[in-house]
Amino acid sequence: VLLVPKASRLKSAEELWRRDRIEEALITVPSNEPIRRAFQEGLTKRKVDWFSGIEVSSVEMVQTYVANGYGFGVTIHLPNLKLNPKVMPLSLEGFDEVTFGILWQGQRTSLFEALFQIVEQTAQGLFTE
Repeated sequence: VLLVPKASRLKSAEELWRRDRIEEALITVPSNEPIRRAFQEGLTKRKVDWFSGIEVSSVEMVQTYVANGYGFGVTIHLPNLKLNPKVMPLSLEGFDEVTFGILWQGQRTSLFEALFQIVEQTAQGLFTE
């Protein structure tokens, strides 16, 4: 999703893509993150040039920067995510979904199993409404 300030007049991300030039700073996570790569690929398909103006370390910080009026931000939609009342999400229709996973080399140890269970429970909690 694209987060914009609640006061924004935008009703959809498509309105933004139709502009000749996007004036607002783009707030994103680092370029090696799947969220950012999927977003940039979606922009490229639409022939839209809009590159990161502010790079932050986490999706939580994206929301904080948007709420404080520094620009528009890209994050992922999680059903149970509590949004700051100063931001509004705009759906990114037609953009690729972002997939996350765990990669482990070697034997599955008890430490790995414990970590995997915690990650799995946390992920399930994010999508349980």
